[in-house]
Amino acid sequence: INEIVKAIGPKPVLIIKDVFINGSEKYGENDSYFSEPINQIEIETQNIYFWKPDGSSVKFRILPGNPKWQRTSNNIKLTSLKPNTYKIQIKSVSDYLMEESSIYEYNFELLPPIWQRRNFFIALISIGLVLIIKSHSYLKKRRARIVTKENQIKEEKNFLKLQALFAQMSPHFTFNVLNSLQG
Repeated sequence: INEIVKAIGPKPVLIIKDVFINGSEKYGENDSYFSEPINQIEIETQNIYFWKPDGSSVKFRILPGNPKWQRTSNNIKLTSLKPNTYKIQIKSVSDYLMEESSIYEYNFELLPPIWQRRNFFIALISIGLVLIIKSHSYLKKRRARIVTKENQIKEEKNFLKLQALFAQMSPHFTFNVLNSLQG
């Protein structure tokens, strides 16, 4: 341990142990994208200060949002974050010598729920337009089929009327032709 203390010097050391998203352990790269609704982000740290145990604390800040450094225990809990791109900066500070560890940054982006994204509305409007166009086309074709059927019925009705007229006219015509030939 003495060799480690000599190598590190009086600065405190900050170790990120775990990152929990909604209570589930999510150890990911520094840049993470979360599309599911996030209610809570918790970062567990371990703070090591060799000169004096319990002689250091953890500070963090969230950018954008709160640029002031906040002192906390080894657990950082963030709740009720709105969709945005965030950078959490964490450092360890000795309480006595005011030495600081290097700043650890954890970048992540909270995406809005799918129904609040622009692409969802574009897809929804596109589907709506396609449905309107398809229904209009279907109704237009249906109307054309109905008109065609009505025209066929009218033609058949006219043909049947004409056939009935010929049937009535035919016996008289035949009688008259036969009478003029006999006559």
